[in-house]
Amino acid sequence: MPRFLHFFDSVMGTRILHPRLLGDPVSRADLQQTIEDFFVENDTGEVGEDIVWDAFKAVVRGRCISAMSHIRRAQRQQRGDLERKLRDAESELARAPT
Repeated sequence: MPRFLHFFDSVMGTRILHPRLLGDPVSRADLQQTIEDFFVENDTGEVGEDIVWDAFKAVVRGRCISAMSHIRRAQRQQRGDLERKLRDAESELARAPT
């Protein structure tokens, strides 16, 4: 799998968020809204901060996976469309060379 398709990069044993995910304005806005909503709904003081933090990490990880899946699907669709256009152009050239 190409490196740019991963949503996390490993740097010296730690994981950092892949820049492609934050470069997509829709994904970034969705992630920001998810973070805001999470803390409004879950940081009520009824549960310890360590539990809220662990739950937050799981929620963000899930959103990142979902967003990268969406980006990968769109890229795959775009690549398929371009390959189809290329095949059509090649077959048209083969039928009527100039």
